[in-house]
Amino acid sequence: MRRPIPALLLSFLALTAVTAPAAQAAGPQVNNGTPIYWCTSAKPVCTQAITTIQAPPKRIYRAKLICWEDNRTQAPYTYGRWFYVNVNRTVGYVNAESVRNQVSTPPCGNFPALRATNWALDRVGQEVYADLCLGFVYDAYVQTGGKIGGPTGPDVSAWDWYNSSKRLPSRRHADDPWPPRGSLAFWKPDAYNAYGHVAISLGNGMTVSTSERTTTAVHLMSIADRNQSKPYAGYYKQP
Repeated sequence: MRRPIPALLLSFLALTAVTAPAAQAAGPQVNNGTPIYWCTSAKPVCTQAITTIQAPPKRIYRAKLICWEDNRTQAPYTYGRWFYVNVNRTVGYVNAESVRNQVSTPPCGNFPALRATNWALDRVGQEVYADLCLGFVYDAYVQTGGKIGGPTGPDVSAWDWYNSSKRLPSRRHADDPWPPRGSLAFWKPDAYNAYGHVAISLGNGMTVSTSERTTTAVHLMSIADRNQSKPYAGYYKQP
């Protein structure tokens, strides 16, 4: 015959069952097999996935949800909302259907880096801002309601601006070749260019650049490619 459990103990067990802390909910996650679309155009259609999320067994890639847009791409999803995300240092758009544990996120129209880079992408192929790389990134922000700070003007070079950024060391990332989208990527002066160079980052190691080396039009430029012949300095993260 079992001994009855004292009423006091039953009350204690009931209390602990109610007040025991629940397991912490995981942050936003992107489902395995989800394509990340990386737009190299300001147009609302992304036609190619830069990568597909393939988390190793028993490992989950959590996502940083940066912002959201509606109807960003024509990929075959029934829901038109997309998140601009950072997953394991890859940035791009994933459909909201593939994101679990969603959290409150601002619209992408509130994100200065996306506004500025879309402005820059709209000018790819145009013969504008020749030898005015600092003016280009300055206008990318100012024309879309933002700012880059620091000294500006016809006598200020990209290298002058980068050196002035020492006043805000937390935003200055020397030698790091993976600037987030909207950051300003800088190269040092060399024997062929005494002024240095700056381009606006798209993330994923790519930038939008004005004239440099033998290319005169505004163009997409790989940081790694330019680094083969030009001395990279680092990037300055925009707020």
